[in-house]
Amino acid sequence: MVRLPYIPRSSGTLVNDPERPIPMKICTRCKLQKESNECYETHSWCKACLKSYWRSRSTPDGQRQKHLKAFGLTIAQYDEMSTKQDGVCKICGQPETFRRLSVDHDHVSGNVRGLLCINCNVALGGFKDDIKRLQSAISYLTSCL
Repeated sequence: MVRLPYIPRSSGTLVNDPERPIPMKICTRCKLQKESNECYETHSWCKACLKSYWRSRSTPDGQRQKHLKAFGLTIAQYDEMSTKQDGVCKICGQPETFRRLSVDHDHVSGNVRGLLCINCNVALGGFKDDIKRLQSAISYLTSCL
């Protein structure tokens, strides 16, 4: 590698000093020894590793996989669930629109219950998955007819 010139504090001229060692750093991801200009000062990964990591996460499948991982699902498992439900919401039967169906899960046990459209998922969340509240809402709606 070419040594970069530096300006000593005592003079204002650029100097290529072959005796001056280039600081090195070991990337904790790829385990390679890199020159300090190939690493960020405050990070343990080299610039190349960070770039590849963030690029993989910024792809649509990378973001989707990260989201599904929170529910213990893979993309294949999600797709299988969607196929079993014919690509429609488990409550209202509406097909997915520009948004994918949401993963509905029990907030106590964490078990995945099914795939819901955004409206049904938000509604269940608003009722805090409480059956009594849902029954009260049904009673209210039927009494208003």
